[in-house]
Amino acid sequence: MTASDSLTARHADDEGAGRRFGGHGLVDRGLVDPEPTVDGPAVDVFAGNELSSSELSGNEFSGNEFSGAAVGGRNFRAALGRFATGITVVTMLGPSQAGEPEPFGITVNAFLSLSLDPPLVAVSIDKRARAHKTLVASRRFGVSVLSAEQVPVSDHFAGRPVELGGVPYEEYEGFPVIRGAIAQLVLRTEQQVDVGDHTLFVGRVEALRYADGAPLIYFSSAYRRLPEP
Repeated sequence: MTASDSLTARHADDEGAGRRFGGHGLVDRGLVDPEPTVDGPAVDVFAGNELSSSELSGNEFSGNEFSGAAVGGRNFRAALGRFATGITVVTMLGPSQAGEPEPFGITVNAFLSLSLDPPLVAVSIDKRARAHKTLVASRRFGVSVLSAEQVPVSDHFAGRPVELGGVPYEEYEGFPVIRGAIAQLVLRTEQQVDVGDHTLFVGRVEALRYADGAPLIYFSSAYRRLPEP
């Protein structure tokens, strides 16, 4: 899954409880080891899509070997789909029809850490995505790491017709992030790098907080969950 070409906007407010972060909010400080404090039941929406022992240990290639022109397109996507990732929603502020800033978000799994000192991360956004223009003009953006319970949130911000039944945003350090995420980061844009048909947005972490909980996993074009320990 790449960054969706759909950009979904919703107004943010303070309704709803959200996920408890247990004091693990850090502003302009170093990272520390988590001490899980979150409670709340998990909801199983994966219909058996747990990563199996065979998937974790590797399989035969079964003829799926390509070179030259055959590397691109479907085969390229299929190979990269074997790299399991978490899922984030990247949030930003853009102008509403009334001209006032309002939050926007896009589902992104192309997210990585770049540096511990200074604390830098990057997200990769397709230039065709409607979110791209908004993020290019943004000085700040947010990254929310989704929990295993947030499949509808991922689908919503990927442009799929999903009703969330509530406002998905909450405010952290004066910026919209996704309510119920297991980690929330607020970043200031440091650099924008042109990389083929995507732009790599490098952000310096200004504030972060994290909570306990299972992450939402994406593997081989499907949502997955980690096996129980």
